[in-house]
Amino acid sequence: MTLQDLKALEYTTELEQEIKEIILNNAKNYDEPTVFFEDLLSYGCKSGMISELFYYTDTVDFCKRHSSDINEVISDLLSLYDLKDIRELLADNFDVNDPLCINNHNLNLIAWFVFEETCRSVYESSRASEAA
Repeated sequence: MTLQDLKALEYTTELEQEIKEIILNNAKNYDEPTVFFEDLLSYGCKSGMISELFYYTDTVDFCKRHSSDINEVISDLLSLYDLKDIRELLADNFDVNDPLCINNHNLNLIAWFVFEETCRSVYESSRASEAA
């Protein structure tokens, strides 16, 4: 996978387009984009490696800008994994005292989760293409 491969990816939603821009902005700092994805998927956004999603103000704004697309991603993942609600996706990190996800903590988790899952999808798709 090269930066050119990443640039060529087409996304249909504004959420996906912003994630693509963030990926490109961060992957260019690596010799190989694959290493960027491996680091992200190993250590997650909580490691601080995604500066665009570092502060609560950034992650909360990200969730608000893309709420409709994020709802769709989460709904699709719940269906895919046959889960009943978002708490099962976010596990122990989810603040059960904020079931509507209106507080910063849960919005932050959602932003990171959706970003990481989108990156996982891009990474797995590119690996499958390379193997074919």
